[in-house]
Amino acid sequence: MLASPTRWTVVGAIRATAVACLVVLVSGVMAPAEGQVVVPRGEWTGIRGGVQDSETGVPIPGAIIRMITFERTVVSNDVGRFEISEVPPGRYQMLVRALGFGSRVMEVEIQRGQWATLEVELAPAAIALRELVVTATAAERSLEETVRPTTVVSAEALAEHLEATLAATLKMQPGLAETSMGPATGQPVLRGLSGDRVLVLEDGQRTGDMSSTGPDHAVAVEPLSANRVEVVRGPSALMYGSNALGGVINVIREEVPTAVPERMRGSLAVQGQSVNRGGVGDAVLLYGSGQFATRAEGSYRSAGDLRTPLGVLESTSIENVNASLGASYVEDWGHLGAAYRYVKNSYGVPGHAHEEHEGEHEEGVRIDMWRHNVKGQALLAEGVGVFETLRTQANWSRYQHDEIEDASILETRFILYTGAGDLIGNHGSVGPLSEGAVGARVHFEDFTTAGTQATTPSQMLALSGFLVERIDAGPIRAEVGVRYDWHRITPLDTTTVIDIGEVRTRTFGALSGSAGILYRIAGGVDVGASAARAFRTPDYVELYSQGPHAAAHTFEVGNPDLAIEASIGFDAFLRIRTAALQAELAFFSQWIDDYVYIRNTGEITPLQLPIYQFTGEDARLIGGEGSIVWMPVPSVSVNANASYVHATNTTRNEPLPLIPPLMGNLSFRYELAKWFAEVGIKAAARQDRVSAFEEPTDGYVVPRLAAGYRWGLWQRAHVLTLRVDNITNTTYYNHLNRVKSIMPEAGRNLSLLYRVDF
Repeated sequence: MLASPTRWTVVGAIRATAVACLVVLVSGVMAPAEGQVVVPRGEWTGIRGGVQDSETGVPIPGAIIRMITFERTVVSNDVGRFEISEVPPGRYQMLVRALGFGSRVMEVEIQRGQWATLEVELAPAAIALRELVVTATAAERSLEETVRPTTVVSAEALAEHLEATLAATLKMQPGLAETSMGPATGQPVLRGLSGDRVLVLEDGQRTGDMSSTGPDHAVAVEPLSANRVEVVRGPSALMYGSNALGGVINVIREEVPTAVPERMRGSLAVQGQSVNRGGVGDAVLLYGSGQFATRAEGSYRSAGDLRTPLGVLESTSIENVNASLGASYVEDWGHLGAAYRYVKNSYGVPGHAHEEHEGEHEEGVRIDMWRHNVKGQALLAEGVGVFETLRTQANWSRYQHDEIEDASILETRFILYTGAGDLIGNHGSVGPLSEGAVGARVHFEDFTTAGTQATTPSQMLALSGFLVERIDAGPIRAEVGVRYDWHRITPLDTTTVIDIGEVRTRTFGALSGSAGILYRIAGGVDVGASAARAFRTPDYVELYSQGPHAAAHTFEVGNPDLAIEASIGFDAFLRIRTAALQAELAFFSQWIDDYVYIRNTGEITPLQLPIYQFTGEDARLIGGEGSIVWMPVPSVSVNANASYVHATNTTRNEPLPLIPPLMGNLSFRYELAKWFAEVGIKAAARQDRVSAFEEPTDGYVVPRLAAGYRWGLWQRAHVLTLRVDNITNTTYYNHLNRVKSIMPEAGRNLSLLYRVDF
């Protein structure tokens, strides 16, 4: 039964009332701190400047200039000039970047009543060791200032490794792996943790899909159009949710525009792949008129069945449509906007038959998925009281996916409505605090199923509040945070098909916290450590499942008595950033009480489906990851990374299931301003630390080649990237692939991508 309009009206009213009360509370109670100087708006000025090539002195059009911590972004015009007006006096960090050039972070000071000038020279060396800023902290910071292991993947890097899913595109990053039941179902794994322990966001908002509830459920995110992707490893990202025990992956698109472009801008990208006879195309347009900015995007992806070294894997084709439209009103005080996104994804999950499981689907299952999402966003850049900025966001989505057997029989239908809203206030220097953020969030879900999957229809309501503060004291930077979450999961039907226990309303609440410190030993060399307590609430699928799940080839049994997962985690890392070297080495340990996972019981139903039971037992994960980019001579770089997780079910004293082995990547790259060439390998060790009913997986070494060319034509930046994966057509298996008994990884693949930014 779908959520009724009345119920949604009530929930919407509750959310609106909560947000309104928070606005009144913040604006009425918070006042400027004692001694804080309030500069009259009439004395605000701004920054003027230009961007040019450091070698030729030629202006660079289309460069992106971002004010860190002040939420203001502009693009240089056709002669490389830019202007940011209506900025209060103060000292600001500025990020400047352009395609084909190294990025720079510079500092500028605006005096009271005077315009500041910033002339920027970018070096045409595309190996940029100074990366983009991240938003997974109290306020935007340059990457080297973050107090926890973090990776930022630029749009250019995403294009070089582009695959059909976000997880496959990112799997070469340190600490990341991919679990799947086919090429369309890839889900990210961070430090051995997956599902909703890895929080996937779009522009800081949850995706509203059901990818975390089943290995056959795709992540409803198209990686091709992302501006960048931020990966925060570990359980410390309290701004987004306490359940992110593994970390956060934030896909940044800016679907709601935050600045008005001087002229129409955008990008066009197309890619073709030989391994599945597939292709994808994406177009993004940004247009401004007066105070209004609009953003439109559309993409289409089509691919046939996957070709492996052992032959074609049936029922693995993909057809995906993405479209979005966003608009905002931008003023000096901030912006107000909204965006709509539509996703339709049709893909196959391969058959998975064994002699002892005759009832499984030899022909595979087809999944048709739809997602409608509406988001609204408002930013008050002038701030209120002690807060320099106030941001509020609202998000609503309807998600449906059908699992179809034999092209006509509907086995299972999932429908999920999601609504969420939050309010975040950022403050600058207050007493000993350098900056901080205070926020509150309300989140609601309405879940139903149809067909043979008998998970109880349920509703979930979550309320949370958080506080994150940062202190900068010379070479020391510290960050502390605290968050409280309250969750209530209400079953709408308490009857059961099988005996899973008492189906009832469950209420959970817990306090989370984190503390991190960064110490600068010398220029470009930092050490850091952090500790975090986090918790995760079991979801309705884990609590109330009671039937066959067609595409997953399992009979799933829930457990209404599951407790919350309580996690204690520790991190320590070394970070080096110099002109010729960029490196980060991190070690972590994490103890999780009542870790929830789906366990193969070894039993078979009369329909010959293996029975999997959700259970909660204690776990320990210990490991590390490291990455290095070293330039021994100009234009030549050595890139390497590796990661390892040792995960144990301490209740049973046995390995946890589906844990990645020791993995790594190594490449050698020659790069000039206009072109690059790269040769590399990806490798994994044998994984023989396996749980009951899990088979070991052999290690592998797989070579790859890549090359790219960049050029300018008609004031447009063009990029052509060629990649050849698995050159030797090696047969190898991903340990985290749930159908690896019939599905080796892709064979030799030729990929060609063209992109133009204008």
